Amino acid sequence: MIKKAVFLLVMFLLVSCNENTNKQKELSTKKQITSKNVYVPHITDADWFFSIRHHLGAIQNIAGKFNEAIATYNDDLKRLPKNGWSHHGLKLACQELEDSENIAKMESLIKESWMDADFEIVDF
Repeated sequence: MIKKAVFLLVMFLLVSCNENTNKQKELSTKKQITSKNVYVPHITDADWFFSIRHHLGAIQNIAGKFNEAIATYNDDLKRLPKNGWSHHGLKLACQELEDSENIAKMESLIKESWMDADFEIVDF
């Protein structure tokens, strides 16, 4: 099942590179993939060691579905509370909704979750 999820994710990412791809179809495909995704703890030889919900949230942000992105990221953080990628995605969604209180909260959580990281997340 994990290998199938990886295959579906790779196929989705290839399709999303196509500029003519329908955003609604992308969101539908991502939702199908994430509905099958369960947390698999990181081990050295894991096939799938992180959540793909932060990818779905990113697509939702790009599509302008900020409230859906927030729900996706919050769902991810229930499972992986220190996921810096989800904190970052939440911050971006909150910026679009001009939610200054949650932006500040996410900045604090990002600082904490990325404290020992080898690189910084860069907005683009």
